[in-house]
Amino acid sequence: MVVLDTDHMSLLERSGAQGSATLRARLATLQPAEVVTTIISYEEQVRGWMAELLEVSGCNYVICAFAWGTFPYEQTLRSLRLFAEEVMPAFAGSATPLA
Repeated sequence: MVVLDTDHMSLLERSGAQGSATLRARLATLQPAEVVTTIISYEEQVRGWMAELLEVSGCNYVICAFAWGTFPYEQTLRSLRLFAEEVMPAFAGSATPLA
């Protein structure tokens, strides 16, 4: 069985992307019942990245930038809202108090 994740799906959508042809060739050798797909939201990916960052670095705070250049104001607010609602709660209470 082969499990495709969102990165694999991105490769399949971009036929000219490096690795796309290799993935397509591998999938061509499989029966449809041998292939499953997982969909991981961007919020889940960010939670994973943040968890890894905190685990590896041991840091107790993170500074994020949500607006760059001509990034529209509405999109900046949406990014902040999603981060606050979908990412931050996963880390509530995880900070170690300073001595």
